[in-house]
Amino acid sequence: MSGLGAAIQVSMKNLVELVSHLSPDIAVCIRGRHAVGKSEGVVQIAAVLRAEFYKNPDNCKRMVEALKDEPIIAKQLAKSGGVWTHDMGIPVIQRRLSQMTEGDVTGLPMMTGRGTTFKPCTWLLDGCEFPVVMFLDERNRALDGVKQACFELMDSKAFYGNRLHAESRVIVAENVGDQYSVNSNDPAEISRAATVELSPDVEEWIAYCQSQNIHPYVTDFIRANKNLLEHKDAAFEANKKYADRRSWFKAAMEAERLNLFENPENPLFHVLFGSMVGIEASLAFKKYCANIDKNISAEDIMTDWTKAKAKLGKATHERYNELARKLIDFFKKNKIKPTHGEEVGKFMHDAPPEPRTLVWAALQSDLKNLFQVHAHVSELMVKTAAGQDTTLEGEENASPTISKPKQRK
Repeated sequence: MSGLGAAIQVSMKNLVELVSHLSPDIAVCIRGRHAVGKSEGVVQIAAVLRAEFYKNPDNCKRMVEALKDEPIIAKQLAKSGGVWTHDMGIPVIQRRLSQMTEGDVTGLPMMTGRGTTFKPCTWLLDGCEFPVVMFLDERNRALDGVKQACFELMDSKAFYGNRLHAESRVIVAENVGDQYSVNSNDPAEISRAATVELSPDVEEWIAYCQSQNIHPYVTDFIRANKNLLEHKDAAFEANKKYADRRSWFKAAMEAERLNLFENPENPLFHVLFGSMVGIEASLAFKKYCANIDKNISAEDIMTDWTKAKAKLGKATHERYNELARKLIDFFKKNKIKPTHGEEVGKFMHDAPPEPRTLVWAALQSDLKNLFQVHAHVSELMVKTAAGQDTTLEGEENASPTISKPKQRK
């Protein structure tokens, strides 16, 4: 059966907030579709956690020396110049349980003078010496012996006479759904962790892509074609390539590296995206990029809305919503010039009430941006708030001639 309803569904923001507020002694199980962002969620969680241990620079140096080759930690160290500091959060040690045997958790047997003992693996001992997020992925693909070996880790942060550092945490991840070749967990396994199903919305994925400087063609396309981000139906056609969040992200990075976005007619463009996000999504995206001259950016709106509107043609309500979201994204990172404010005002006069209100709400978060636009739309927004008809007399959706605000003496 699908995991829907078997555990509470959370957004990425909810997930990070939940785990960052739980005590280190509570194990967490994150369920979700493949490529939905479980691993990225763990990285984001670790980044906001803090451990007293890492306030000491000497402790940070010891951890770096011991764990510098762990993939997630190495990636962070590459950005920080090889230095770990307290405000970087807690390092993540990731292991795929599906690739392990029982001895990789309990340790390997060794002869001693009194008999046989088990020598623990280094990666687990590292979690005892240093505060870490112990990320155990693909639990429900693991061998039964491996799953059993994780019981004590999840239940009491202990293994074969050893105990993880008091500030270490255990997080496991699983795929859910009938389409996956996974094992079911019995009640005893499930009871050992706070369990959630990660189901982030499209806007969270877009925000993440923007933070990683993914090409805007991709995020704009997905915002307008949300159904093409990933396949959510229960049924998967055998051997068919489907799009998912991870494949879009990786395809975008490769396309930019190969300079394909400026030449979507290059045969490699369709081959690349078709191989990574599937044929249907690739064809739609290629068409979008080929007609990019008909698309309108936030800069187009703020430079000359009249010209941009002519390019837009007869626009739907959703198209105005899309343009409003582009303006909102711009506002988050930039300041509006006086000439921009007038053009944004023209756009708001033409836009239907919903996208107009979205832009107005976004402007409230920055008083300098709000000041540039306020004089052009103050009366309009009063009417909008009152539910009055804001259509100009004689013509629907026609840009008004907006008088410039009076300059202060």
